[in-house]
Amino acid sequence: MTTKMDKKKLSQLYQLNRDYNKLSQKLLDLKFEQADSVLNGGGVTDQEDLEAMIRVVKKQRDLAFTSCLYELKRIYRYLDTVSDSRMRLILSLRYINALSWSQVAACINNGLTADDVKKMHDRFLS
Repeated sequence: MTTKMDKKKLSQLYQLNRDYNKLSQKLLDLKFEQADSVLNGGGVTDQEDLEAMIRVVKKQRDLAFTSCLYELKRIYRYLDTVSDSRMRLILSLRYINALSWSQVAACINNGLTADDVKKMHDRFLS
């Protein structure tokens, strides 16, 4: 028996990955700013502020990573309940690999268009 899942629930991983990537970029930016501050003789207060911000962003990034893992496991558990192998592939490519509908159709490679794949997906989830 397949557990019902909707697009919003399935899309959580995509959003969490985006959040994780944004935090990773912010962390890199702060580290570059910190290095620049050291090279240009930034004050101790600047260094302490930057170190505190880096610690906060690291914690946020780590939390986002943990959330991504949780969502990934949840989606895999759901996929295990989907008996149709082609639909499992469509859902996996779309929600785990975050591919566009055109990319999903190309991966399936059996003459389906992006619209065909999206319609199959929508019918399955309705």
